[in-house]
Amino acid sequence: MKRTKKTFKSVDNQIYTFEKTLMTPLNYSIELKNRYSENKEAIQYNVQIIPDEFPAITLEQMLDTVLYEFIVFGGTVSDDYGLTKFDLYYKNYSAGEANQHEFKNVPASIDVSKNTQSFYHHWDLSAFDLIGGETIEYYFQVKDNDGIHGNKATKTPVHKFQVPTEETIQKNLEVSSQKSENQLNKIVEDSKDLNKELKEIENKFKGKKELNWQDQKQVEELIKRKGSLRKGYKGITKGFRNR
Repeated sequence: MKRTKKTFKSVDNQIYTFEKTLMTPLNYSIELKNRYSENKEAIQYNVQIIPDEFPAITLEQMLDTVLYEFIVFGGTVSDDYGLTKFDLYYKNYSAGEANQHEFKNVPASIDVSKNTQSFYHHWDLSAFDLIGGETIEYYFQVKDNDGIHGNKATKTPVHKFQVPTEETIQKNLEVSSQKSENQLNKIVEDSKDLNKELKEIENKFKGKKELNWQDQKQVEELIKRKGSLRKGYKGITKGFRNR
């Protein structure tokens, strides 16, 4: 291997400097000498290069599946050396024209002075005037501050948010109604069975002056079942009223 000799720059009588930008690991040695003497052996050193990793991003989201007017995002972004840019990319289209649009981007807020941080972003979709059948595709992208190789980027998977058509909504309502009706029928049947058990227990306890531990646990269990049935019934009837 070819050896290259460099001379240190003298700052004063005791301090010398030398600068070099390294892209790969380097073995080097320093030879000391003055006009009176010199070291018999050079001092050996080694420099290891730690590669600059790609930035990292995690994403969680909450979708407005009632009015389809917003998406709330949260998560973290990080990099070993620092961040420079964080953007939300999106495109919206109707059925059959997904390939006719390019992704646009809007900045999302981060603090570039922090290497690791949480983020929160509320995306208002009302400006899109979305109609049934329209879809929005979107993803986030974060860039690091690598000034040597160029800013490296990491992005989330592409997500889709689709507004259902009136036909789809109607089908979902029909399925939901049938499911609720089946649940209600089961609650009614379970309630009949429970009332029958309560009557049997009432007859069983008529001749007893005092209930033992097993009798008390049986009564408590039946009361719990009665409460669960009542709660389930209220939930289903409330769902019907809100339609």
